[in-house]
Amino acid sequence: MLFASALFAAALFTGCAAPEPAESPAGGPADGPVEEAAAPADDAATAPPAPDLSTCPQEDGPWRNALRDRLRERDRERRREALEALAVETEALTAACVDAWHPHWLLGEVRRRTGRVEEAAEPWSRALELARKSGDRVGVAWSGYRLGWQAMREGRGEDGVRLYEEALAAAEGVGRHDLAAPVLNGLARGAMQSGDLAGAEGLLSRSESALRMAGMSGQARRLRINRASLNISLGDAAEARRILEQAFDESIEAEDGYVSSRAALALGTLFLRLRQADTALDWYGRVQPDDDALAVLVHVGVGHAHLQQARWAEATTALDAARERASQPVDHLLIDIYRAEAAVGLGEWDTARSLLDDVTRRADSAGVASTRWRARWIAGRAARAAGDDGGGIDALREAVRLIEELGDGLDPLDNGLRYLRDRVEPYADLAAALAETRDPPLAEILRVTERTHARALRSQGGADGETSLELSALQARLPQDTLILDYLIGEERGVVLAISREEVAAVPLAGWRQLRRPLRRYRAALWRPLRSAEARLDPMADLARSLEHGRVLTRELIDPVSSLLAGRRRLLIVPDRELATIPFAALPGEEGSYLGDRFETGLLPMTGLPRYAGPPRRILLGGDPVASREGLGRLPRAADELKALAGIWDSAEVRRLEREGLLRDALIESLGEEPGLVHLAAHANASTSDPRECAIFLSESERLGIDDLREVRLPGSTVVLSACRTGEGEVVPGEGVIGLGWAFLRAGASGVAATLWKVDDGAAEALSTALHRRLAAGDDTVAALAAARREARARNPHPAFWAPYVLWLRPSAIVSAEM
Repeated sequence: MLFASALFAAALFTGCAAPEPAESPAGGPADGPVEEAAAPADDAATAPPAPDLSTCPQEDGPWRNALRDRLRERDRERRREALEALAVETEALTAACVDAWHPHWLLGEVRRRTGRVEEAAEPWSRALELARKSGDRVGVAWSGYRLGWQAMREGRGEDGVRLYEEALAAAEGVGRHDLAAPVLNGLARGAMQSGDLAGAEGLLSRSESALRMAGMSGQARRLRINRASLNISLGDAAEARRILEQAFDESIEAEDGYVSSRAALALGTLFLRLRQADTALDWYGRVQPDDDALAVLVHVGVGHAHLQQARWAEATTALDAARERASQPVDHLLIDIYRAEAAVGLGEWDTARSLLDDVTRRADSAGVASTRWRARWIAGRAARAAGDDGGGIDALREAVRLIEELGDGLDPLDNGLRYLRDRVEPYADLAAALAETRDPPLAEILRVTERTHARALRSQGGADGETSLELSALQARLPQDTLILDYLIGEERGVVLAISREEVAAVPLAGWRQLRRPLRRYRAALWRPLRSAEARLDPMADLARSLEHGRVLTRELIDPVSSLLAGRRRLLIVPDRELATIPFAALPGEEGSYLGDRFETGLLPMTGLPRYAGPPRRILLGGDPVASREGLGRLPRAADELKALAGIWDSAEVRRLEREGLLRDALIESLGEEPGLVHLAAHANASTSDPRECAIFLSESERLGIDDLREVRLPGSTVVLSACRTGEGEVVPGEGVIGLGWAFLRAGASGVAATLWKVDDGAAEALSTALHRRLAAGDDTVAALAAARREARARNPHPAFWAPYVLWLRPSAIVSAEM
């Protein structure tokens, strides 16, 4: 299923100057940067008189003011009449003001605002010619900027960039930050359109800086929408939503319909990528289209929402309406891709192929990279649905290659962290298609799958670095009793790569459409006794009512590899996205058993050889903070827990940070000493939408968040996070669950024990004590946690009390993911 592309996000871009009034009924586009703003209605009486242009002023201000004066008129018909009169006057001035660029530029502006956009190119081109001839860099900037905007609008990306860059050099050469800002904004829009997201981010930052230097703080709302559009394309949904909702609320209060409509449009796009089609449709319903360009984007968004709901006919209707009104070639590309997807849904293969062949040709010609990979992806799906498996696989390979190429300039630990959020489906489709061939290319399937796991952690290489292995080398070093299960799940289909010392198998699986509901239902049942008084009355009876959801997961995720389970003691699982939110040890087996009864289980962020820490020489125990946050009382068992753990490790060097001593600086300093074992028992916060909110609460209202751990190095350490929901976070395609556990892995920890839900204090103390006792006896972390779970289950059989702890392992050697 398609999500918002960089192309669509680029179409959301607004100008970085103050909003102008709605276009005339002729429907001229308003999606480019805009310089002239309408004055408020109550300012009309105090407006300065219109400038006298008959003297052919040499500055650009009078010519701009002449246009602004006509745009002050609120009545659309009278405003159009005023603009038409200005056009007649300006036509005469092009002859009277010999060799002046200004009247030609103004004539182009008037034509643009009266709906004759194509006719604006001729006077703008003449203005640029005259400005170049006279060496007037202000004229070069204004004219080149407008011609660049028109070239981008027509899909002539290279011409647009060339003109924008000439305009930018001219504006900066005369110190006109007010001119440089919209040109940089236009370049950012072009960079997004071509798929250069890193470049777009830098250009937007420069545009913001130019606005500040120009003292144009009043233009912030428009530029914030552009920043949010870029965040959408980069996958940062939380930040985009924060920016857009604030911009929408402020614009409603200011009665700024221009900005409120575009914020609502962007929010609709954002909720589509979050797979909340109903909410997206609600936001699209709040848009008040003031021109054809905006109306087209609303139709596209509505059509996209219907595609997500598999309502193919309704999607086709909305997209046909968009196609009828669209005038920009780049809009046609996106619309036709969505129309092709609807055709695939309707089984109209010939229509889909015809549309996609045409889109591919036009996208290649226009250099619209974000459209190119989507066209190949949908073409691959259509080919496979029509029985052409070979052609479909080739198209899917090309789609993945193009996605990788587009992301080359992004930093996986920064602006590229969420890059795959709406780009992961082609990988899943390709891996599943390869798995279904007669002789599956196992090494290629593994490379495709691994490109969707832990991209940031992989790029970092860990605190002490990981070596890269080929698949055969990984097999040779795997213990006989260990099986790795590497999952990649797409919306419609998935695959698991099962790797043992003796063999490798690629097995097709169901997709999220079949797995999402049972996974969420079973997960909710697992921890219901901790939040429901009714469930606590008879926890096991309550669980029995939801066991079938768990059995579905076992059938779909474990049973397909049952032939490889014989003789195994340990399963190391590379979970894909939401699979990391379910404890595999708690998946139901036969006759009241669980998967954890048969196997020790651990989690890997990426396929590789786990690094099991040896006996620790230095141990850090922290917890039992002085409660100072509202609603956070003292943890009654934390002090006893730390005391018991210190007793277990009485032969090691133990440092304890408790009560008033559990402060951020002291904790970071202690972590900097690289203890071999870290145990934190405190309150914690988790956020599934904004990882920056994930934190361990300390004394004096301090906290340890994931950003605090950015510079910490814990090579080979084992970390136990004995607090609520420390294994939760934002589920990010291409990376995994970003939260506290991820942050400690990023710091180089060899293993992180974290919790998937709120934990019972007594159960947490008992399980932690058992875990440390087994570690002190020489067990590795996987075996120690498995034994601790079994002890906890003997005390309380419900998974709520023994299953929330999962163990993430940082590999010491990883398989190559080079494409």
